[in-house]
Amino acid sequence: VMLTVLSMIPALALELLWTRAMESEFLWLGGGDALVGWAQIVVVLAALLLVWLLYVSQVIRLVWVPSIYDSVFPFGIGIAEFSLIECVGPGLLGPWFYSAALLFATATWGGQRIFRRARMHPSNQEFFRDVEPATLRDVLPALVLRSTVVLLGLLLQVTHEPRILAVGSVAVAFGVVAYQGERIRRLWEISMADEPQQDEDPGK
Repeated sequence: VMLTVLSMIPALALELLWTRAMESEFLWLGGGDALVGWAQIVVVLAALLLVWLLYVSQVIRLVWVPSIYDSVFPFGIGIAEFSLIECVGPGLLGPWFYSAALLFATATWGGQRIFRRARMHPSNQEFFRDVEPATLRDVLPALVLRSTVVLLGLLLQVTHEPRILAVGSVAVAFGVVAYQGERIRRLWEISMADEPQQDEDPGK
């Protein structure tokens, strides 16, 4: 059920992103605004993929009893994704960064809730055997990254979005997405390494 809901939301978001790109004339006129706009679209695509990978990896690898809030989080993520797409374009970089921070925060919060519930399930004891519960020190890098995204949005609004700062800020946003993707990749490799090795001879 979680995967079904989560697959519907990115599908709608991708359709909205496609429509936004087709209807935004500035993207096809070239120049600095087009450069920033296409960079935003790349970040949005990467963010959609990142959120999908986060939840898919948890659903595939872990077992947990969902709470009512687990079924609500996908809709919160969808709202953040739609807001991120609607803010693509010149003049809306500030709100675009706020939406990005909201998306990252919502996805991370939902992911941590799933991990806490999964830790209590006996089927996941092998996975969590050598994984300590997350502390403030563990989540501090994520908090710093999200705060940085918000500050960039404030800076762009105060300075009226100078071109060089806009390009650099969107590049930083892509770096944040790439960093989160690398963390998910490492987590996936660790979880797969915990799987018991299958004997080559099925008769043994």
